Amino acid sequence: MIERLALVGCGLIGGSLALALKAAGAVGEVIGFDADDAVTARAVELGICDRAGVELGDADLVVIAVPVKQMSRVIDEL
Repeated sequence: MIERLALVGCGLIGGSLALALKAAGAVGEVIGFDADDAVTARAVELGICDRAGVELGDADLVVIAVPVKQMSRVIDEL
């Protein structure tokens, strides 16, 4: 089981993955990160993420679910 998942990109793909992992009982806590704070807040409101994150901290797994063209920028920022 993944105790703490850091989800970078709380849109359709990242959100669907997080919900599937939660439904399967494969993840304990999902911490959401997104460039748009409103997206992260909505993901928390919908139960996709348990809370919004500020830094990756002690995540057991980091999932980057952003558009391919944004990946290098996001990875550089991480």
